[in-house]
Amino acid sequence: MSEAVESNRAAVLFYDSSCKACTWIAARVRAAAGSGTLRAASIDSAEGHDALACLSEADRLGSWHMLDERGVLYSAGEASILLLERTPSASLLVALAHSAPIATDTLYRAIAGRRSLWGRLVPQRCIARARQGLADQPRGTARYQPTDSADSKQGQWEHHV
Repeated sequence: MSEAVESNRAAVLFYDSSCKACTWIAARVRAAAGSGTLRAASIDSAEGHDALACLSEADRLGSWHMLDERGVLYSAGEASILLLERTPSASLLVALAHSAPIATDTLYRAIAGRRSLWGRLVPQRCIARARQGLADQPRGTARYQPTDSADSKQGQWEHHV
C-alpha cells in the first residue's frame, strides 16, 4: 500500500446516485459512521470525476469506492471493509471481513451485481430521506492524482493537497 499525504479531511464514499439501493446504503453508512468522519459523494459528481478519473466508466460505475483520510482510494470489497471499520456497531463484521477479504469482495460483487433488485425492496420514502440527508452534508473540493509508488495496489490513488 502506498504512503499517502496526511490530511484532516473526512473519508469519502463514492456511490452510484442513480442506484436506489446504493443511495440508501450510502446514507445509512454515513449516518452510522458519525459526524465528520465520512462524507458521501456521487460517482458522477465533479469530485467523483476527479477522484475516479483513472478508472474506465465501467469500473467507476461497477462498484462503490472509498477515499480514506490519507488519500488512498479503495474499491468494491476493500472499500466495504473500510466502511465497516467506520461503523461502531459492525465490529464482528469487520473481523469477519478482515479474515476473509476475497470472500468479502466476492460477496460485495454478488450483491452489487443485483443492485437494481435491492433498490426495488427499499421503500420510496426511505430513498427520499436518504437523498435529502446526502444533499445536506458538506461538499468537498479536493483534487486527486494517481499514486506513482511501485508497491501500491491497482485501484488505489494518493491524495495530493
